[in-house]
Amino acid sequence: MAYYPVFLDLEGAPVLVAGGGRVAERKVEA
Repeated sequence: MAYYPVFLDLEGAPVLVAGGGRVAERKVEA
């Protein structure tokens, strides 16, 4: 099975951030 990168414009959209602590904080800030 091949995997392909997907780029989505999610600015302003509600998203689910998996993880916790500093890792989740970095994901939210990105």
